[in-house]
Order: sequence, then structure tokens, then C-alpha cells
Amino acid sequence: MDAPSRPFESMEVENDDAAAGGRYVGPGGSPLVTDSDGTGGTTDFGGGGRDLPARGATLAHRRVVPTTSLWRAMVHIFKSNVGLGLFVLPEMYHQAGWVLSPIVGFLIGFTAIDCTLMLLTCRIKIAHARVTSYSDVAEFVYGSLARVVVNVLVIFVQLGLCLIYIQVAGGVVAEIVEFQGSYRTFVTISVVIVTPLMFLSNNFSLLAVSSITAAVLVIFLVCVTFEHYLEMLFTTGVSTTLVPFGVPAKWGIFLAYHMTVFEGVCVVIPVFNSVTENEKPKIPTAISRTLSAVVLFYFVYGTVGYLAFGSSLHSEAVSALPLGPLGDVARIALALNVLLTFPVQFVPAIQVIDKALDVDSDRIRQSKKGIATRIGIALAMVIAAIVMGNDVAGIVLGFIGSTAATTLTLTLPALLRLQLDYALENPMEPRKGADYYRHIFHWAPIPVVHFRPIDADDDEDARASAAAAGEGRNNSAVAIAASSSSVTEEEGGRRRGEGAAAPLKGGCAAGCGDTLAGWWLRLRCYVYVVLGIVISVVGLVFTIIDAAEIRRAVKQRTQGGRG
Repeated sequence: MDAPSRPFESMEVENDDAAAGGRYVGPGGSPLVTDSDGTGGTTDFGGGGRDLPARGATLAHRRVVPTTSLWRAMVHIFKSNVGLGLFVLPEMYHQAGWVLSPIVGFLIGFTAIDCTLMLLTCRIKIAHARVTSYSDVAEFVYGSLARVVVNVLVIFVQLGLCLIYIQVAGGVVAEIVEFQGSYRTFVTISVVIVTPLMFLSNNFSLLAVSSITAAVLVIFLVCVTFEHYLEMLFTTGVSTTLVPFGVPAKWGIFLAYHMTVFEGVCVVIPVFNSVTENEKPKIPTAISRTLSAVVLFYFVYGTVGYLAFGSSLHSEAVSALPLGPLGDVARIALALNVLLTFPVQFVPAIQVIDKALDVDSDRIRQSKKGIATRIGIALAMVIAAIVMGNDVAGIVLGFIGSTAATTLTLTLPALLRLQLDYALENPMEPRKGADYYRHIFHWAPIPVVHFRPIDADDDEDARASAAAAGEGRNNSAVAIAASSSSVTEEEGGRRRGEGAAAPLKGGCAAGCGDTLAGWWLRLRCYVYVVLGIVISVVGLVFTIIDAAEIRRAVKQRTQGGRG
């Protein structure tokens, strides 16, 4: 009844190609993955531990063929983080004012980037064939309960965002073509359009076409709305309704909203898995640069929009455009943009659901459960969007941001990074109890991970040692060097000799600032955990208060209309 919670205790090996990204050698010198030829047998997890099913026992619904190029992967990352939230920024800036909004926006943005890289570091450093998703990482570090929590949060965030996309698409088109029941009609049409895209959940190359098209539409919308901002600034000047520090009662909602802007954290690991092996070493740097550009882009767009509109903006920026040929085209472009973004955001959630239902994503159209699940989700979204209406999209964003989005983006990546190295060194220790969790608070520098492509000498040494172990097939595409004051040069050399990591340039295993960097990493993790909890609590409270105010206002309008 209260069995030990060990990583992958009841899981089969799931991804024949997902071990790329490196190997980690346990304290006994045995690699976590010892059977890499895919022909069967057992895998000795942690050396001298329990035998796990062979890699040949794969589940096809977890198979990801790594064929996506780096630039397409970055398009996915860019598009999953630049969506509807961008056009809500000018409205959100009024809540914190022209002084606090840019400062808080920068802080949250670069914190989200740091946490995203922490999550990716966990995926790469574990480097086990079964660790191919956010929930896999969580289960490896914290046990099966963590998997359930992450899966629930992922489903809530991703399907919640997809629901908002449907509401917005139906709403903006209804602004152009108004008739009795227009919103309900266009919501239904929107769901009909995205339903076929729900069946592309395993093909990121095809989804790249959707992402690229959506990215082009975003660029068009940014140009149109930004030109409108500048026109207003040149003709009427800076808005007279600007406030420096916003409305204190809305600060919590501002924080919650801002967490939904960086909505692509759940896409990072699936995108990494889909990238070709020779491009994987470039992923961490590419993600950092892409997201940094996104943060700067948000700052400029949100600030200029707020200077132009002030507190007079009560919707996303596209709906503020005057009706007319250009405004109508922009509204249609926004509708198409969110509908084309829909399938990329849908992928993490449906992968979790498919796995729970044991649906083979290579044969979805032949799977009754797969078809029924997707049609059921589509029908549920139609009903929810119609019942809730378009006016409460902001409240939905607030609930998503203050709960699941904050937890997945800030709190969990920091907690995973704090415990990762202990989990790697003790793979068979039950993931439960005070003795295990107390290592979160172990006051020591966290081993720092450096990513770089393997050079020719490193690659030759790695292949030689791997070939001696019969593992030439699974050489790492990402060089990982974990060094801190707790890792001696001799130990670092032994691990590298086992193929665990490639050496850093300069041959430094300890020192070189890594001890200080390890302390700084631990401190950042603690700060992010506390910050995530504060944003969740404060944001949720203020969102509930705001929802109650909106409900009272709607009730008063209804009663006034009847009068």
C-alpha cells in the first residue's frame, strides 16, 4: 500500500532515440544505460541495482524521430512563447504602471529563461532512454507522485491556453461579422479547423509549417499594431492616463498574467528530443538567445503600447484597431495565428493523455481511443468556450498563470535542479521520506554544468571508450562537464573515462569559478522557489477577487438591462 517510490518503477523503456544528450555514470562507475544496442536484454539502472526492461521493449507512442533542424526548433520555441500574450501586454502594463511594468517584466522574463535552461539541463544530464518529457524528469527526481502533479499541470496549462485561443479566434471574427449567435458560430468553426491538427502530435516537422505560418502572421500583426501605437503617439501624444506604479490591487494579477506570457516551457523538452543529433549541442545557447530576444521584444512592444493607450485599452491590441479593411485583415490574421499556434501548444497535453490511455501516436487514425479522445476534447472546448464567453478570457489567463504556469515555469525547475545530482548519485533510493527530501536543503554548491560541442579529440576518446563498452551507438551529442568543489580532478577523469562527460577546455575539473557558480546556482534555485510560491498565492487571491468584481458587474448590467 505504501510501496517505495522509485524512478520508473512500473514504466517500460519508451524512446529508442531519446538517450541522445549524454550519459551519466553512477557512483559505482556503472553507466545508467548499459544496454544500448536495442537488441534486448536488461538495463542495469545505477550499477548493481534492479534490472529494467530492455530498450527493445519500446512504446511507439513515445518514439520521437530526431529530424528537426535547429532553426525549425527555434521557430517552435519562438512561436510557443510569442502568442496571444504579446498583444495583451499593453493592457496588462496599466496594472503595474510605466515604472514597475518594464522592471518586473525583465525580471520575470530572465528568471523564466534561467528556469527553462535548468529544466533542459535536467533532461540532458539524466540522459536516460526513458527521460523524454517534463514528467519523466520529475519522476526520476521526485518519484511517481511528481509525475502525476506535472501531468495534471501540463494538461491544465496547455488545454487552458488552447481554450483561450478558441475564444479569441471566435471573438475577433465575430467583431467583423456580427449577427445573432455569431460568437458561438465562429467558435464552432474554429474548433472544426483545429481538430485535424490534433492528429499531428508526433510530427514536429509538419507542425513547423504551422509554426512558421503563425510566426509570419505574428510579424504582420506586430507591424500593424505597432504602427497604430506610433500613429497615436505622433497625433495625440503620450496618453494622459498613465500611472507610474499602476493599481496596487492589480499587482498580483499582473504577475499571474505575465507568467502566462512565457507559455512555452512545456515545449522545450519535446523540441530538444526532435532535433537532429548534430544540432543538439547548440540547443541551450540557441534557446537562451531566442528567449532573450523575446523578452526584449516584449519590453518594447508593451511599453510603447501602454504609452499610446494608457488605461483606455481594455482588450488585446488587435481588437483596439479601428474597424475597416486593415483592421478586419488584422483580426482575421489574429484568428489564424492562434488557431495555427493551437496544435503546438496541444502537443504536450495530448502526449500525456495518449500515454495514460496507451495510445500509439503512430497509429492515431487507427486507434479508437485516440480518435475519441481528440473529438471529445474538441467538443468539450466548444461547450466551454460558448458557456464561458469571450469576456472571461483574462480571468482564465489569471488562473492559469497563478497556478499551473508559475509552478511549471519557476517553482518545479528550481526544485528539480536542487535535487538532481543527489538523485543521479542514488538512482535506486526511494523518492520519498524526510531523509530523501532533506537534500534539497543541503548547503553545498551545486555541480555546474557546461554545454559545448564535442571537439575532435574529445569525440575520438569518447568513441574509443564507448566502443570498449559496446556502446558506440549512443555517444553523446552534448558535452556535459559537471564540476564543483565536491568533484576532484581524479574523480572527474574517471567519469570521463567511463564516457559520462567530455572534459572542459582547459582541463579544469574544480575551481575556475565553478565553486562560486555552484553556490550562486543554489541561491537562485531557492529564490525561484520562494518567488514561485509568492506569485502563485498572491496571483490566485487577486484573480479570485477580480473574478468576483467582474461577476458583480455582469450581474448589474443584466439587472439594468431588464429594468
